[in-house]
Amino acid sequence: MRIELNSDAIDALLKSDEVQAELERRARLIADVAGPGMEAEVTVGATRARATVRTGTPEAMLAEARERRLTYALDAGRG
Repeated sequence: MRIELNSDAIDALLKSDEVQAELERRARLIADVAGPGMEAEVTVGATRARATVRTGTPEAMLAEARERRLTYALDAGRG
């Protein structure tokens, strides 16, 4: 059996509003668990939507540097 993928449909799916909403939900969970000063953002690139969680304040940067808050919060985005 041979399966042919519809590349245009896959591209559209990876950039869809539904995928963006799910990425936003998961990124917010990670940011919330990591603590104050963490920022979540979803952007759409050339091939897919992606989420970023980063430190947004000097206090959050210090918390990540000393306590690895963002690193330890990653599991919150798994579900």
